[in-house]
Amino acid sequence: MGMEGFRIEEAGLGDLGAIRALQARCFPEDEFGWIDLFFLLAFSDTVRLKAVDGSGRVVGFVAGDPQPHRGLAWIVTLGVLPEQRRQGVGTQLLAACESRLKEPCLRLMVRVSNTVAIALYHRAGYQEIKREPRYYPGGEDGLLMEKVRQ
Repeated sequence: MGMEGFRIEEAGLGDLGAIRALQARCFPEDEFGWIDLFFLLAFSDTVRLKAVDGSGRVVGFVAGDPQPHRGLAWIVTLGVLPEQRRQGVGTQLLAACESRLKEPCLRLMVRVSNTVAIALYHRAGYQEIKREPRYYPGGEDGLLMEKVRQ
């Protein structure tokens, strides 16, 4: 399962350093800290997937948090290194994460300025349901998006 030149694998605590570095490059204003990433990688019910290039380098990461008691799951984070974007990495990571989440409703939050990510989510079937004022550090609004599966 994968795309040209990449493979998708489960991510674990051994990937903490690589994923932290990826987060710092992808989300310099609001990256996850070490402790947040540790817990994200440690919880067994969290879907954690990485995209790895031919040299074994982590070039993308996605995490999904199933919340079956609420009938939904959150796409917690999806990041791809800038030089690897527009090659299908994010699309493949999102699809692989969604396939492992069983909840009928999927949600995520994205910066309103992140038009590339918003377009990716639209292509994947997500709809904008709410704008959250000043959601992100620095005061930028967040866009809550949702995908309801039958």
